[in-house]
Amino acid sequence: MVLTRDPARYTEVSVPGALEFTADKPAEVVARLRAGGRRACALLGGAQAHQLFLAAGLVDEIWLTVEARLFGGGTPLVSAPADVRLALLTHEAIGDEALLLKYAIRR
Repeated sequence: MVLTRDPARYTEVSVPGALEFTADKPAEVVARLRAGGRRACALLGGAQAHQLFLAAGLVDEIWLTVEARLFGGGTPLVSAPADVRLALLTHEAIGDEALLLKYAIRR
């Protein structure tokens, strides 16, 4: 499921049940996924998508990677100020120079 402002633009490449494009609100997206039998999904995207799903209370976990590289800038995780409390679930090494941190959203 790909969020876009213009789903009609992608009609030719859409594959129902496999690759769908939508402008639906986060709750509608999750309802469609649940209706299709999905029990879990990953939210991959940018700050705006993350913000929308967090604000709707639809995120249970956040997985972050810490890489052995410094950047001078980047894209923020969310697109607006947020105050989300997290609880560390697990941490694990990924290869020799990265960590995967898994957090639960504290409600």
